[in-house]
Amino acid sequence: MKIDIKVFTKDYLETAVWVTAELDENQEFTEEAKGQAEDDCLKFIQAVRKEFGVVKGMELLATTANDLTYLAPHDFFLTRNGHGTGFWDKPEFYGGQENADRLTKICEEMGSIECYHVKGKKSKLTF
Repeated sequence: MKIDIKVFTKDYLETAVWVTAELDENQEFTEEAKGQAEDDCLKFIQAVRKEFGVVKGMELLATTANDLTYLAPHDFFLTRNGHGTGFWDKPEFYGGQENADRLTKICEEMGSIECYHVKGKKSKLTF
Protein backbone atom coordinates (compact mmCIF):
# COMPACT_ATOMS: atom_id res chain seq x y z
CA MET A 1 0.00 0.00 0.00
CA LYS A 2 1.37 3.42 -0.96
CA ILE A 3 0.44 6.92 0.15
CA ASP A 4 0.52 9.68 -2.46
CA ILE A 5 2.40 12.39 -0.51
CA LYS A 6 1.18 15.15 -2.83
CA VAL A 7 -2.45 14.20 -2.22
CA PHE A 8 -1.81 13.64 1.50
CA THR A 9 -0.29 17.14 1.74
CA LYS A 10 -3.13 18.62 -0.32
CA ASP A 11 -5.67 17.19 2.15
CA TYR A 12 -3.60 18.60 5.04
CA LEU A 13 -3.53 22.06 3.43
CA GLU A 14 -7.24 21.93 2.60
CA THR A 15 -7.86 21.43 6.30
CA ALA A 16 -5.74 24.50 7.06
CA VAL A 17 -7.85 26.51 4.61
CA TRP A 18 -11.05 25.17 6.14
CA VAL A 19 -9.89 26.11 9.66
CA THR A 20 -8.84 29.63 8.65
CA ALA A 21 -11.70 30.33 6.22
CA GLU A 22 -13.30 32.81 8.62
CA LEU A 23 -10.30 35.12 8.09
CA ASP A 24 -11.70 35.91 4.62
CA GLU A 25 -8.22 36.19 3.15
CA ASN A 26 -6.57 34.88 0.02
CA GLN A 27 -6.26 31.15 0.61
CA GLU A 28 -3.22 30.55 -1.60
CA PHE A 29 -0.11 29.04 -0.06
CA THR A 30 3.44 30.18 -0.53
CA GLU A 31 5.88 27.65 -1.94
CA GLU A 32 7.65 27.71 1.44
CA ALA A 33 4.39 26.82 3.20
CA LYS A 34 3.72 23.97 0.78
CA GLY A 35 7.21 22.63 1.34
CA GLN A 36 6.90 22.85 5.12
CA ALA A 37 3.52 21.11 5.00
CA GLU A 38 4.93 18.28 2.86
CA ASP A 39 7.92 17.89 5.20
CA ASP A 40 5.60 17.74 8.23
CA CYS A 41 3.35 15.20 6.50
CA LEU A 42 6.36 13.03 5.65
CA LYS A 43 7.57 13.18 9.26
CA PHE A 44 4.09 12.26 10.45
CA ILE A 45 3.88 9.31 8.03
CA GLN A 46 7.29 8.07 9.18
CA ALA A 47 6.31 8.40 12.84
CA VAL A 48 3.06 6.44 12.25
CA ARG A 49 4.92 3.69 10.40
CA LYS A 50 7.47 3.48 13.22
CA GLU A 51 4.74 3.37 15.91
CA PHE A 52 2.44 0.85 14.21
CA GLY A 53 4.70 -0.96 11.78
CA VAL A 54 4.63 -0.43 8.03
CA VAL A 55 1.52 -2.46 7.15
CA LYS A 56 -0.74 -1.29 9.98
CA GLY A 57 0.61 2.27 9.76
CA MET A 58 -0.11 2.51 6.06
CA GLU A 59 -3.58 1.08 6.61
CA LEU A 60 -4.34 3.80 9.18
CA LEU A 61 -2.89 6.54 6.99
CA ALA A 62 -4.91 5.44 3.95
CA THR A 63 -8.29 5.79 5.71
CA THR A 64 -10.60 7.75 3.41
CA ALA A 65 -13.12 10.51 4.14
CA ASN A 66 -16.16 11.94 2.42
CA ASP A 67 -14.52 14.89 0.67
CA LEU A 68 -10.85 14.07 1.26
CA THR A 69 -8.77 11.31 -0.25
CA TYR A 70 -7.16 10.69 3.14
CA LEU A 71 -8.68 11.39 6.55
CA ALA A 72 -5.37 11.18 8.47
CA PRO A 73 -3.87 14.50 7.24
CA HIS A 74 -7.12 16.26 8.18
CA ASP A 75 -6.97 14.80 11.68
CA PHE A 76 -3.22 15.42 11.85
CA PHE A 77 -3.71 19.16 11.28
CA LEU A 78 -6.65 19.41 13.68
CA THR A 79 -5.09 17.31 16.45
CA ARG A 80 -1.65 18.91 16.42
CA ASN A 81 -3.19 22.37 16.63
CA GLY A 82 -5.71 21.59 19.37
CA HIS A 83 -8.88 22.30 17.40
CA GLY A 84 -11.07 20.18 19.70
CA THR A 85 -11.42 17.33 17.24
CA GLY A 86 -9.08 14.90 15.54
CA PHE A 87 -7.85 11.35 15.90
CA TRP A 88 -8.90 10.94 19.52
CA ASP A 89 -12.61 11.44 18.78
CA LYS A 90 -12.77 9.19 15.69
CA PRO A 91 -11.81 5.75 17.01
CA GLU A 92 -14.28 4.10 14.65
CA PHE A 93 -12.14 5.24 11.69
CA TYR A 94 -8.82 4.18 13.18
CA GLY A 95 -9.49 0.71 14.56
CA GLY A 96 -10.37 1.66 18.12
CA GLN A 97 -9.59 4.16 20.85
CA GLU A 98 -6.10 2.80 21.54
CA ASN A 99 -5.00 3.48 17.95
CA ALA A 100 -6.68 6.89 17.96
CA ASP A 101 -4.89 7.79 21.20
CA ARG A 102 -1.54 6.63 19.82
CA LEU A 103 -2.05 8.76 16.70
CA THR A 104 -2.97 11.71 18.93
CA LYS A 105 0.26 11.24 20.90
CA ILE A 106 2.31 11.36 17.68
CA CYS A 107 0.64 14.68 16.77
CA GLU A 108 1.28 16.11 20.22
CA GLU A 109 4.95 15.11 20.01
CA MET A 110 5.27 16.88 16.65
CA GLY A 111 3.86 20.08 18.16
CA SER A 112 1.53 22.71 16.83
CA ILE A 113 2.12 25.03 13.92
CA GLU A 114 0.75 28.54 13.48
CA CYS A 115 -1.04 29.70 10.37
CA TYR A 116 -0.61 33.36 9.55
CA HIS A 117 -1.09 35.69 6.65
CA VAL A 118 1.78 37.55 5.07
CA LYS A 119 0.95 41.26 4.87
CA GLY A 120 1.07 42.94 1.52
CA LYS A 121 -1.06 43.44 -1.54
CA LYS A 122 -1.85 39.74 -1.77
CA SER A 123 -2.06 37.97 1.54
CA LYS A 124 -1.02 34.35 1.39
CA LEU A 125 -1.67 31.74 4.00
CA THR A 126 1.64 30.39 5.16
CA PHE A 127 3.14 28.43 8.03
